[in-house]
Amino acid sequence: VNLMFYSKHVPGIIFQRLFRNLARGFGLIIVLAISLQIVGQFSEFWASTGLKSILLIITVIFLALLVAYLQLGAAAQKLDKLETV
Repeated sequence: VNLMFYSKHVPGIIFQRLFRNLARGFGLIIVLAISLQIVGQFSEFWASTGLKSILLIITVIFLALLVAYLQLGAAAQKLDKLETV
């Protein structure tokens, strides 16, 4: 929450975009990690569900995590480039 607030009030358009992407990446990682924990709590439901649907749900969650980490990495690279200039 503080990172999102900072992204709106930091001077400069480049830094605003950078911190906004950084905040979104962290937020998405947190939400997906929590959702993965919640999915793991439904063991009785998953016992009656087919393996194909379970693997599909897990794959979608991991792909979303991958996108979040890639967004986070891109923001970190931009920040590193800005610091070296």
